Amino acid sequence: MAEKSGLNFVYTYLSKSYLLVLERLVLKLFVRPDIAVRCTYNTVKPSPEQVISNFFQGIVLFGNANGGLFWGSRSRRAIITQESARIQKRLEQYMKRERVDLRYNENVEEVIRSCRRKDEGTWINEPLIDIYMKLNSMGWMNSMEAYRDGKLVAGLWGLKIGHTFSVMSMFHRANRAGSILFGHLVRKVMKGELKMIDCVDLNSNFRRYGAHAVPLADFNKKIIRHFNQTDPASGARPSLISITDKPSTLNLHQYRPESLRISEAIGTLKSSDIYSPDVNGSVSQV
Repeated sequence: MAEKSGLNFVYTYLSKSYLLVLERLVLKLFVRPDIAVRCTYNTVKPSPEQVISNFFQGIVLFGNANGGLFWGSRSRRAIITQESARIQKRLEQYMKRERVDLRYNENVEEVIRSCRRKDEGTWINEPLIDIYMKLNSMGWMNSMEAYRDGKLVAGLWGLKIGHTFSVMSMFHRANRAGSILFGHLVRKVMKGELKMIDCVDLNSNFRRYGAHAVPLADFNKKIIRHFNQTDPASGARPSLISITDKPSTLNLHQYRPESLRISEAIGTLKSSDIYSPDVNGSVSQV
């Protein structure tokens, strides 16, 4: 038994080493920035600064069933904007008739864990939960929750940056509860409270709400534009504001992936166009 366990350890080690070497080789051959970032996840523990900084470049932190973390990117990103957002008439009726109690950040960890699929492995592993919970405690990640009779029946969670909400995952425990919850999120876009919902991947469910795919470069530009837009009510720029709380200061200027500069990802925009640094070079409320 001990011999078999030892062989499994050697096999796992060799497999990971082979994949790492292979990815670095592909990087040299094709100059793929997304692979460059992924190659670092075995040796560099992601920080909140990295998660936020990479989001502006269309890069998202994911986990795998083996407990690892990696940076993922898409050539196209699914989004819902004010121009495309819609709620079908039947869902509108459900939202009026089947009222739910909407809450924010009340049971964040329960929402995240409820999105896990234990029967087939999950990308929402413990290291991933740890870092996103840290982002939540700092005011950068939010959950949106639906309750009926005091019981959690649906939830979604993701990053909220400026006027953009990026949905990482969602779940439901009752018929139509998930659709009603997402409908309320889409309504925030229709009312102008949000400018854009980032769905990451396009599917038939998101299409019903007006989601459509755009090139990654266009997505990055929209992130910056919505970040810099003023709030219609107060006239102030949103900076990096969560749904309910003012986020903690993050020293984003200390971190820049060498292979992925924001100016390279979105063209002529510079970091000074994106952030509002104080005298210490950290990001603070505008």
